[in-house]
Amino acid sequence: MKLTYEQIKDITRGALYTFEDERGTHFRRFNKTQELYISNVSNFAIKVLNTAGVRFDFYTDSDYIAFEYTCGLRATSRNVAIDTYVDGALVHNEDIIPEGIERGSYRADFEKKGKKRVTVYLAHLTEMVITELSLSDGASIEPYTDYTKKVLMCGDSITQGHHTEYASLSYANRLAQNFGWDMLNQAVAGYWFDAKWVDGSIDFKPELITVAFGTNDWYIDDGIEAFERESRAFFKKLTGEFPGVPVAAILPVWRVNIDTPKSVTLRELSQKLSAVAAEFGDVHVIDAFGFVPHLPEFFADDGVHPNALGHAEYARGVACALIELGLEK
Repeated sequence: MKLTYEQIKDITRGALYTFEDERGTHFRRFNKTQELYISNVSNFAIKVLNTAGVRFDFYTDSDYIAFEYTCGLRATSRNVAIDTYVDGALVHNEDIIPEGIERGSYRADFEKKGKKRVTVYLAHLTEMVITELSLSDGASIEPYTDYTKKVLMCGDSITQGHHTEYASLSYANRLAQNFGWDMLNQAVAGYWFDAKWVDGSIDFKPELITVAFGTNDWYIDDGIEAFERESRAFFKKLTGEFPGVPVAAILPVWRVNIDTPKSVTLRELSQKLSAVAAEFGDVHVIDAFGFVPHLPEFFADDGVHPNALGHAEYARGVACALIELGLEK
């Protein structure tokens, strides 16, 4: 049974909007104004189109899900895969085709019969366009809607999920799974504090916002005064665009190359960020420096991005902090 565009749209989560053209169904995490701005800042157009956090979430009695797709440009050459869950359990993971191949296919068969919740995470580090999606003939399909709250997650490559071998196992997705959130991931790899892309008119009304910038600001090193100015402008814009919405400001995690000479240390920058965030009543600071063990085994070979094991520890630490703050549900 081939799903219509409207059916695909109804079961899609993690996208601000979808549209259909001759290539198929497209998914966008940012609105058009945000897309235009971020794409013109630097070479971020590829990453803006990545389907990080975009997923199909629905009940069905189908015996399988199958779809064909094409890929746009990738943000990375590895860790590009699709994950499928049945009733919260990961049952299938599959690497997808490299960019440049016109069409690929994906299929996950389900051992469990009868009605079940199926969640499919699209690849988080490339643009995916669905050309055709099918379930068993005559299968039921019902969008999943029983989320605890809407959460907007902002950040850089770690929040987008770089170097996680599974699309679903970034710290952002782990938190959403654990707490039952309907999560929109607006992270862009390589990005920094920049108030200009924040837009409270997006068609997603969050009840919690998480912000995890700082590590790229430190590495770019425009000076602590510039960092203070830009981070303050970001939180001012964010709290103004989303009045009354609590914000969790997550300070940078440790990184292997933390001793790289800079005008300030990463901890000094984090301390400044903590002080700036504290100026805003709706912003709550989470110090994540110790969440990922300070061991190379918890990081990818670049020493900057946590691997899947590191993301698990990161998610655990943030989850505990959110519970302590009373912000998780």
